[in-house]
Amino acid sequence: MTIFISIASYCDKLLEQTVRDALAKASAPSNLFFGIVEQNFVEQRFNYEDIKAQVRYVGIDVQDSRGACWARALAMSLYSGETWFLQVDSHTVFEQGWDTVLIEAASVCSKMSPKFVISNYPHPFKMVDGVPVSDEPTTQVLFNFVNDDCDFRNEDTILTFTAIGRDSDTPINGYHLAAGFIFTLGKFVYEVPYDPHLYFEGEEQTLSVRAYTHGWDIYHTTHVPVYHLYNTGDVETSHREVHWSPDADEKRNQRWWDLDNKSKERMTNLLHRNKDLGVYGLGNKRSLVEYANFSGIDYRNKMLAPHAKHKGVVANGN
Repeated sequence: MTIFISIASYCDKLLEQTVRDALAKASAPSNLFFGIVEQNFVEQRFNYEDIKAQVRYVGIDVQDSRGACWARALAMSLYSGETWFLQVDSHTVFEQGWDTVLIEAASVCSKMSPKFVISNYPHPFKMVDGVPVSDEPTTQVLFNFVNDDCDFRNEDTILTFTAIGRDSDTPINGYHLAAGFIFTLGKFVYEVPYDPHLYFEGEEQTLSVRAYTHGWDIYHTTHVPVYHLYNTGDVETSHREVHWSPDADEKRNQRWWDLDNKSKERMTNLLHRNKDLGVYGLGNKRSLVEYANFSGIDYRNKMLAPHAKHKGVVANGN
C-alpha cells in the first residue's frame, strides 16, 4: 500500500516542513515515496540526505522554471509504480494518521466507481510564531462549484471555482478537482498525465475534464486530513514567492505572460476547438457533451447551465 507523493515547489520556505510533517504523521511512514521538483536557488534548497531512500528529487534553477503545470508534470514523471498517487502543494500540513484516513476513503469511493479521484480544496492553516495552526474543519462535504458571478469570456475558456459545504454522510460525485489535493490509484499517472505545456490558470479545469473523459470519477469526501496555506499575496505570510514575480521573471528567456498566453490558447484548443493534443488530450470513455450534461459546463459552446453554480442548485431545489 505504498503512496507516491508528488510535490512541485517554487521558492517555498515550507517545502521541508511539508515533507517531514507527512512522514511524522503517517501511520506507515515507510510506505511513503516523494517525487519533488524544487525550483529554487541552490543555497536555499531542501536537504533531504537523511531520507534520500524515500525521495526522488529534481532541483531546478529559478530562471529555468516554466510554471506550475510544467513542474507538476516533471514531479509526476518520478512515479515508480506505487499503489497510490497523492498530489499536494509544498505548503501543506497533515493530520495524524492521514494515510489511513485516505486509504479508508478510497475504499468507500471504490465501491462507487472503480476509477475514482478524491479531491477537495483543503481547509486552511496559518503559520503562527513558526508553527502551523489549522482552522477547524467543517463537518460538511466541500463541493466545488463555478463561482456564482463567473461566466465565460470571449478570449479564453478560464473559469473560477469555489468550495461550498453540502450536508452528506458519504462522498459526493463532483466535476471539478483541486490540484492542491488529489488522491487516487497510481495508474492515474499513466492514463491522465499532467500537461507540461500548461502554465497555471486552467490547470484544474483541463485535468478535471481529461480525467472525466478518460472514465475517472471525481469525489469530494467527508473528511480531508490535509490543510493548505493559502496565498495572501504577501511573501512573509505566504512563505513563498510566485512564479510571475518581476525580479525572477526578467531573467528568463521566456516571460511568464508569454507562457500564460500560450497555455490559455492550448486550453481553448482542447476544450473549445476540439483539437487533438495526443497523450495530453481528451479520453474516449466519455464525451464533452456528457461532461456538459453532468457538470453544466459546456466548453464547446461556452455556456453554463444553472447547476454549474451553487445558486442554480439552490434555485432548482437540489
